[in-house]
Parts: sequence; structure tokens; C-alpha cells
Amino acid sequence: MEIGNDVFIGFGGFYVASGGISIGNGTIIAHKVEIMTRNHNYDSEDLKSIPYDSRYILKPVVIEENVWIGSNVCIVPGVCIGEGAVIGMGSVVTKDVPKYAIVGGNPAKVIKFRDSEVYEKLKLENKIYLRIKSSSKRNNL
Repeated sequence: MEIGNDVFIGFGGFYVASGGISIGNGTIIAHKVEIMTRNHNYDSEDLKSIPYDSRYILKPVVIEENVWIGSNVCIVPGVCIGEGAVIGMGSVVTKDVPKYAIVGGNPAKVIKFRDSEVYEKLKLENKIYLRIKSSSKRNNL
């Protein structure tokens, strides 16, 4: 599992990283998020038992920078969540999420997109939420 800088991960999550999890800088993950990077082998020509056999299929999950993932989200193996995306609470992410997309539901679907000009302006100004929050705490001491 690789975790970037200025990342927050809430309590009660469940992360199976055997296939690899990469979390980009500035990402915020709320509580009770589940990220899976493996699945049982249940559908192959050489299947050894049913409903599945003892082999796992491993696929990495990539979460790019400045992503906000709401509480109780499930992310399945092999998904890439694009930069600046927002995942609504309770969503089940079964497919890649485009850059700047706001998604929700089961399965998660694109609801709309963030304003890319505003996002890029804030990024250039280094206005990353956890950096701002941490520097304001230091300045108040």
C-alpha cells in the first residue's frame, strides 16, 4: 500500500492490499471505506471447486491525488479513481472514475463534473485542504 502526502484515512475501514493500493497526495477517505484488490477465482477453465477455488485474482486500485471518498464506500479490484474526483457516501465503485467526476450510487455513476478551471487554480496555489488546516493550527499556537 502506497500513501501520498497530506492524506487522511478515517476509522473503521477495511483495506485488502494484496493486489496493490496507491493513494495519491491530498486524498481524503472518510470512515468505513472498503477497498478490495483481490477476488476469488470463480470462472476459469481450470476451476478446481465451486463456488470458487483457493486462487485469488489480484488487481490494483489506484486513487489519484486530491480525491474525496465519502463514508461507507466500497471500491472493487482493478479500479482507478481519477484526480480530483468525489465519491458520494455509500457508493459502490465498480468501474474507473474519470478525472474531476462526482459519482454516486450502486453501481457508482457520474452525476456531474467539477469545474476544472477552479480545481486547477486552487491546485496551482497549493490550496490543499489538509495543508491549509494544518498550517492554520500551527499559526494559532
